[in-house]
Amino acid sequence: MNIWKKITALGLKKLAGTKNIGPEVFENLLKVVPQIAIEALVVDNLDHPAKILLTWREDAHYRAWHITGGFIRFGEMPEDRLKQVIQNELGVGVKRYRDTGLKHTLIDARGHAIGLVYLVELENENVKEGQWHGKIPNVTIARHKELISQTLGWNQN
Repeated sequence: MNIWKKITALGLKKLAGTKNIGPEVFENLLKVVPQIAIEALVVDNLDHPAKILLTWREDAHYRAWHITGGFIRFGEMPEDRLKQVIQNELGVGVKRYRDTGLKHTLIDARGHAIGLVYLVELENENVKEGQWHGKIPNVTIARHKELISQTLGWNQN
């Protein structure tokens, strides 16, 4: 094993069990180890969705509308992460949700992520961030357009 692998192994051993490893370590881990993400398709009505809530993302990776979501932290259950992400990003609780059974894999310049897709109805529509849409906006992350189309049966623009 070369010296860099030994140093990395020692560093990861020190971080084991840490809840917040920081963005620099996390971004680099994505390039060597797949991470599991929660994708929350937030809709106005779980049984008969007419609108979907999307948030604007503008960072080093994307500049487009996207589905609310986040990576599962060490020791978390997927459903707990789902509720936490909704509360943190949207400022409202989850009324009900359903695991769609849909899973997706994304490998891009950022790294390798595996997404678990949930359909989510909020306790109310008074969110602190995002915008409700009755169709998929043109400027939406491509993979998210596909997920919305697959889950809701909506046409991609």
